[in-house]
Amino acid sequence: MAYPQQTPDSEYRPTIADLTRPAGAQPRPDGPRILVQVAAALLLAAGGFTAGWFAYSAGDGTSSSPTPRAVLAESPLQDAYRSCPAQGGATVADGGRTLTINGRGSEDPSGLDAEAIVCLLDKLSVPTAVIEQMDHTRALDGRQEADWGKFHASWTYHPDDGLDLIVEWRG
Repeated sequence: MAYPQQTPDSEYRPTIADLTRPAGAQPRPDGPRILVQVAAALLLAAGGFTAGWFAYSAGDGTSSSPTPRAVLAESPLQDAYRSCPAQGGATVADGGRTLTINGRGSEDPSGLDAEAIVCLLDKLSVPTAVIEQMDHTRALDGRQEADWGKFHASWTYHPDDGLDLIVEWRG
């Protein structure tokens, strides 16, 4: 493959067009302009698709079947996180499918206090039996688990670290 001549003062770096052009073929003078036009057309098409998607997902309210709008809705974990004073001691991850709670302990003052944890558990409709299991977990018990509805929780407790809880939503 032959590359264009270099001048002594410049360093030539081949482009994709140079690498894909047949040997001996001259570059088209409008090559970059065509690439820009193609890229602009693709962006416009993508923008039209996006606008159409949002118009479709808004729905007209007459259909009884679910629309793609349901995909855009918040998960129960995201809703609980936004509804409670949990910022700083809790995180939502995995596209809204995992809620991690770091409870306050004697050596971890940055964690959530009991009131914020209770708010989150209430928003997630955690049964009393599961809350009692969490409340009676000792450091020696290791990781505990429970399921309710479409949720799975696992937690540990230590007085120094507080209650550390992971809630998974399987909706």
